[in-house]
This record gives sequence, structure tokens and C-alpha cells, in this order.
Amino acid sequence: TTSTSFATNSTEDTLEKGFLTDWLLRQFNPTGKVADNHIILIPFPFTDLKGSKNRPALVLITSQLDTTVAFLSTQFKWRDPFDIFINPSEENGLKKDSLLRTTKIATIEKSLVIGKLGNLSNEKLNELDLNLKSAFQLQ
Repeated sequence: TTSTSFATNSTEDTLEKGFLTDWLLRQFNPTGKVADNHIILIPFPFTDLKGSKNRPALVLITSQLDTTVAFLSTQFKWRDPFDIFINPSEENGLKKDSLLRTTKIATIEKSLVIGKLGNLSNEKLNELDLNLKSAFQLQ
């Protein structure tokens, strides 16, 4: 596995590319910066913390060293009222119908980000805003 260094807020983060090529990373994320609304590929921890699997996730918050993400899943059997259905599109880079699991959140080091898949649409961002407020009882 090769690593490529990308500048992020005047610090250097090394992103493991895994199976993604240099070309693919440049096409979807030419600066290498992780930003809110990006759908990224990361090793997401299992709930029991006994392992992880590379999965898409939505960046909710990013700081200089860490990023907080919400898990995306193609498994619909555990759907809860705060989840958001997302169809695959060129914009979001997803390959299958997915659920944005707004209550499945983790904070990870930016160095764990494998690459950017796409962006969440403005319509879905508005839905996310409402669902997060409801899930965390902020309204």
C-alpha cells in the first residue's frame, strides 16, 4: 500500500489510498482536504469495537486532527426513524441504495481517511440537519 501526503489546514496528513488510485483521488478531492458534506471511505469500527470494515461515511465536523463522521449502510433491517435514505448518484459516489445512520457517529483521526467518494446533496443536508436536531433533542 502506498501513501500520499495531502496538505490540510497547513498540516500534512497522510491518507492511505488502499485500492483507490492517484487519479481517482485527484478527480474527487484535488486538495486532499476533508470537509463537511464529503462522503469519504474509512475503516469504520464495529459497535462491539472488535474490528472494522472499510465503509462510506459522511463528514459531519472536521478539526485540525480529527473528523467526526456518520456511518452509511446498505443494510436496511436496522433502520431507525432518524436515518436518511440516499440513492446512489454521480454526485455522492455511492454504488448502492444506502442509509445515512445519523445516530451511528464516530470521531476518527484524519489519517484514517482512505479517500473521498462524493458529496451529499443540499436536499439531503437539510434533511440531515432536521434529523440530527430531532435525534439529539435539540429542538
